[in-house]
Amino acid sequence: MQPHPSTAFRTSPYPFWGGRTDARATGFIVQKPGTLQLAPDSMTIIAHINHGLGIRLHRIVGRVTADDFLEAVSFYRAHPEAARTDMISLVDDGVDVSGSRPADLETLRSAYRELYAELRLEVVLRSAWVCANVRAWPLLEEWLRDRHSRDGMATEVCLVTRLDEADCMYDEIELAAVRSGAGFEPLQTFGQRSG
Repeated sequence: MQPHPSTAFRTSPYPFWGGRTDARATGFIVQKPGTLQLAPDSMTIIAHINHGLGIRLHRIVGRVTADDFLEAVSFYRAHPEAARTDMISLVDDGVDVSGSRPADLETLRSAYRELYAELRLEVVLRSAWVCANVRAWPLLEEWLRDRHSRDGMATEVCLVTRLDEADCMYDEIELAAVRSGAGFEPLQTFGQRSG
């Protein structure tokens, strides 16, 4: 993978947290004011799903820990039908990965390998990570190192700085649905913390 192209990201590539309604500059989902008011320090992973397209959307904000992702693994073990979908992960520009350690990645790899072994997938899934955050990029590079459809998790992956760059895996109809939020419904939140 390429080093993070730090000149490619904008000040705030994820406007949907602040109630802004203009997605033209970034191409990411925009929450309409009053539909989903989330405080980034109260949860870290917000999952939505579009059943028609078979795509999950994870929005990653706030301070992220391995426990948040392990919570997601537990949820998907209990709801395997949701785990059998393609996924796009949008990493917020302000996400804090300072609490993550290399040992955490090995724990997570093991947990995800077990999950995907239980799923017994018969198709290859797609997973795009969209990250304009220069602090999170190296961690994601390490997370995705050596990942491919034959690694036991039956998933092809890509790491990009902008959603439109995920066209290497997703077609324009799918990306347009992600941009607009059309057909996506709340699935679960992981890493909820009190105030």
